[in-house]
Amino acid sequence: MKNIIIIIFITIIIVILNIPGAKAQSISCGSTTPASRATGLVTTPILTSGSNFSTTGACIIDTRATYAPFNLPTYDDLKSIYYTRSKANKPAPITSLPLTIVDQTVYLVNADLTIPPLPTGGGTATIFVEGNLNITGNYTYGTATSGTVFVVRGNVNILQSVTRVDAVIISEGTICTAYDGTFCPAGNVPASQLVINGSLINLNAASPIR
Repeated sequence: MKNIIIIIFITIIIVILNIPGAKAQSISCGSTTPASRATGLVTTPILTSGSNFSTTGACIIDTRATYAPFNLPTYDDLKSIYYTRSKANKPAPITSLPLTIVDQTVYLVNADLTIPPLPTGGGTATIFVEGNLNITGNYTYGTATSGTVFVVRGNVNILQSVTRVDAVIISEGTICTAYDGTFCPAGNVPASQLVINGSLINLNAASPIR
């Protein structure tokens, strides 16, 4: 039961390592501007200077090289594994952050969640949010050995005046780092410097971090 948070962090690492953008086998290796066959990883037992890894694509010279497809998990995937089927401590669904976070607990918010107020305690917890996560002030909960992971079905709206968020945030919606209180600006806008002591991870390529 106490391994649930460790498992979630391992999942996060796997997600980060598999985000598209690595070099991939190209359709036309001889071309100076090859079209990518994929934006994932290609593994090969033989890698030499002839493999021609570059910023425009990659040519794998060994026919044994394989292309391994991958799929990013969805919010429902993560919720099913780490909440619904989890053996961790799971109190009844809540509507706001608990006043005190209980260590090694998985919480579920069946609505939008706005923070602050900040919780107290020294525990590590995972919080699933069925709606949007609205961060209207600095979120500084946690210590060197505790903290929170937010897994959000909707959007994550971080107000422009927020300067610090100490959490891992995983979202299937849009993560907006300069929310104006009503909308997420379509372009860049002046805002306070935002420091994330954790991670911002988006699960949906159609809703990139803005």
